[in-house]
Amino acid sequence: MKKALSLVLALTLVLALTACGGGGKSTEYSGPSCAELKVGEDYTGLTAELRVISHRTGLIDNTFVKYVEEFNKLYPNIKIS
Repeated sequence: MKKALSLVLALTLVLALTACGGGGKSTEYSGPSCAELKVGEDYTGLTAELRVISHRTGLIDNTFVKYVEEFNKLYPNIKIS
């Protein structure tokens, strides 16, 4: 009886694992690679509003402001606060 039960459980486990195997559609990325992108030239029409939260207030008040200014020269439609 124990052998039969363990055999049934083993077969159930094997079937459950093979059922989750997938194998249908490909999920490969078809967009450009990082090497193909040209910063400031590609995707300049993007629009977005981003909010950055950080516990380093000294960085946000000084350095981060300069980063945002430089970024917005390349991508003016993306607002960062």
